[in-house]
Amino acid sequence: MEYKELKISCIPDCGENEGGYFCEVHTQDCDDRIDCFCIHPFELEENPDPEHWMREYAENNYDAYVREGLITPAPLQGQSM
Repeated sequence: MEYKELKISCIPDCGENEGGYFCEVHTQDCDDRIDCFCIHPFELEENPDPEHWMREYAENNYDAYVREGLITPAPLQGQSM
């Protein structure tokens, strides 16, 4: 899925996290992975939509990605850089 300046992919997980997902966060213009995380089965009991958890993770970490220079936020509509 695409979210802001990010692409997030996920695959079914195994082992301790079987029933959950392993996710990777990439920049939209590059294939470099900048982060990874797991969606745990107990989270899916609360909300079974993996995209909900991908958006939540990206939103919670977005400012850190910008601060660390991993992504550049898109200009607000009507503003130029």
